[in-house]
Amino acid sequence: IEAANDGIAILSESGRIQSVNDAFVTLFGYDGQESAEGATWHQQLVDPERFELDIQPTVDSQGAWRGELSVDFGSGTTIPVDVSLTALASGPFVCVARDVSDQRAHEQRLTALVEANRTLIEAPDRHAVSEAAVDAVVTILDTDIVCVRLYDDTTNELDRTAISRAASELLQSEVAYDLSASTAGRAFRAGQTVRTESGDDAYSTDTELSGLHIPIGDFGVLSVFSEADEFDRKTVQLVELVSESTRAALVGTEREQRLRTRTAELQQRKEELTATDEVNTLVRDVIRSVLNSSVSRTEVQQQVCDRLVGSDRFDAAWIASVDDDDTVAVEQDAVDPAAFPGQEGFVHSPFANELVRAANSSTKTVVRRRQFE
Repeated sequence: IEAANDGIAILSESGRIQSVNDAFVTLFGYDGQESAEGATWHQQLVDPERFELDIQPTVDSQGAWRGELSVDFGSGTTIPVDVSLTALASGPFVCVARDVSDQRAHEQRLTALVEANRTLIEAPDRHAVSEAAVDAVVTILDTDIVCVRLYDDTTNELDRTAISRAASELLQSEVAYDLSASTAGRAFRAGQTVRTESGDDAYSTDTELSGLHIPIGDFGVLSVFSEADEFDRKTVQLVELVSESTRAALVGTEREQRLRTRTAELQQRKEELTATDEVNTLVRDVIRSVLNSSVSRTEVQQQVCDRLVGSDRFDAAWIASVDDDDTVAVEQDAVDPAAFPGQEGFVHSPFANELVRAANSSTKTVVRRRQFE
């Protein structure tokens, strides 16, 4: 019994301790075995009345009870304890208790991880994913010095994309550990988790931190720092799970970005084809109207300009010629007054003249844009 890791005690029918091992003494906060023996053990519980109302009646009727109780250490400090009570034939019963605070803490971390996964999946872009990953690690772990660095293939560097508040404050207040240091780069290049102990990966000579650098696939590195001597196995596994969820989220955002880009390209292509079709239709209508008319050259030119401006595609049109002295002479024009209020001389502007000269000296279609205020 003394060698057992679980707390074990022999209790009287009223709940007083008759015999106890050291693990039980430590678990329930007694000063020693002598102070524990004769004490009413359930008075250490957050809800001591539960023993008489629930536990003891169950032991009397069924011979055993098992459940989770909270031990009160005062000052608001409690720990969850898994307790098993078994009645003995002689009257007393055996109490076996185990501290399950680590197990409950791990379960809470897993619950937080599930919530973090949901947030990561819903993040719309790389920056939002990085911020969500940092928040997830801060929530799940006790440490709050966390950063995410994503790989920039144009500079071949790991750029710090998101950082926790504590890490940001540390960077402002101390000679900062370089967040692009070789440990993170080594983790990224090797595709494996890299640990550093206190003193090896420190922010400064006054602040010694242990480091944990976990690659996020081909996207970058998730780095966590702690004042603890080292990260335990469960902590490493949890951060690796966050890293994998972050990688999946980044894959999703990258896929969504490609899809949006492709959709925009298709829409632009569709608009270009629609515009081309409208222009071709307009050109055929103009040619048809000119061929079917018996008016003068000047009237034909005016009809062409009017038909172009009368469509939904153009606001101004003109037919001009260039003399030998590079002077632009406008033969016929049409301008939509609603599109260019107060711009009656639009076709005589320097921009229009330059456009005509450029078209006159080129064998190709000339397209230029004019910025209006």
